[in-house]
Amino acid sequence: MRKCSITTLAKVSLLAVALAAIPLDASTIFINGTDEPLATYTPFSDTIDGITATFSSGSDPLAFETNPTTNYVDWGSEMLSTNTFGATLTITFSQSFDWISIDFGTYTADPLELVAYLGRTQAGSPVDITGTQVVTDGFYQSTIGLSGVSFDTIVLSDPSSGLPIFGVGNITVAEAPEPGYFWIFPAVGICLAMWKRRS
Repeated sequence: MRKCSITTLAKVSLLAVALAAIPLDASTIFINGTDEPLATYTPFSDTIDGITATFSSGSDPLAFETNPTTNYVDWGSEMLSTNTFGATLTITFSQSFDWISIDFGTYTADPLELVAYLGRTQAGSPVDITGTQVVTDGFYQSTIGLSGVSFDTIVLSDPSSGLPIFGVGNITVAEAPEPGYFWIFPAVGICLAMWKRRS
């Protein structure tokens, strides 16, 4: 049986350390106060890090608008919020992801619903989250997200029968790391075990 030499062990270990310094996933954030000017109405597209997100609604044009968060929520300087009562917001990405997190606020203490799709097929189960009123007289806010399923489109809606108004921001997406990287770490362990046995 071939044994791992000290030189091989050193090379594999250095490679593992270098790869460990690489983030397991690279995230991209939309509607964070720096990418879109205020008073931008749907439909529109935004490209960050080579990834394009298209924001639209079945109630367009002008169904949603970028607004300041002041006196509404406390998670940033900008949100994309309802301009037409009862409108649903569709966000379509130029590639698929398997993780998303969105800060949101609703006008009433009703849940926001997120439904994800890959192409035209629903991905996973709908997610419903109810926020908490943090800013006095402001929106009921929280974070809604999804992970573990591939998607390229999400649909957000407020099913409230009263005032279905909501705003979203810090829309963060990421994809899983390439599985090929993970052979490095078992390799280091195997080499260490064989080297100890040899010595």
